[in-house]
Amino acid sequence: MSAYATDKGKKIEAPDGWKMISEGIGVPHIHRYYIEGHGWSEPKRTISTMTPIYACVWGYMLAFAVPENLER
Repeated sequence: MSAYATDKGKKIEAPDGWKMISEGIGVPHIHRYYIEGHGWSEPKRTISTMTPIYACVWGYMLAFAVPENLER
């Protein structure tokens, strides 16, 4: 399974104003992740995070996006 497609092969597109980040790229503090059957979500703010350090398929998280204007 690609980080840009669902289990059924549907292509995942970034939300308006956001761009996808490739697998292996560091996931910055400001990001969104895609959950199959739910869509795009904001990261949960708690004492710890379940967001991976680098973009990859991570459990139910299939893709990651960052704001289009984010400086890297």
